[in-house]
Amino acid sequence: MKRILPIAALSLLILSACTQLPTDPYTGSYTFKTSGTVTVVVSADVSDEDPVKLESKVYDLTTEFGRMDIKARGNDTMLVTMNVLGGDVYVFDAELTPGGFRLLPSTRTLRVGTLPDFQVTVSGEAFILDGLLNVNLVYSGSRTVLPSITYSITDCNIVCVAQKN
Repeated sequence: MKRILPIAALSLLILSACTQLPTDPYTGSYTFKTSGTVTVVVSADVSDEDPVKLESKVYDLTTEFGRMDIKARGNDTMLVTMNVLGGDVYVFDAELTPGGFRLLPSTRTLRVGTLPDFQVTVSGEAFILDGLLNVNLVYSGSRTVLPSITYSITDCNIVCVAQKN
């Protein structure tokens, strides 16, 4: 009986080490900062032909700070919640990829330049480097302000960096 107890304890320890989920390196609570730019093209639909490009401008996005929580939903899926300090809460579904995870598209509203209430679709790719979670975000979308004037995001450079708490 005395021999069986240490062997059983060792077996349980080995089995518990084997039950780690692939999502485990990412799950937890983080402090994050997001900043970047978007390029917006203004176009006018003046006829039945292709819209006429009027202007292209790069806008700095408002820097956001807050808390990010990542929870496992299964072997290869997660729920990512970003609670912006003094602002909104954004929720993303995510799935594992080789070397990181992908944020599945989600919609949010933000101010772009002088345009309030610009609805964008947000997606992204994340990876851990030197203990930091790096998320390269992609914003896309357009907003029509007059029947013929459309503002479209054509490019972006947005990074979210998060430190595990």
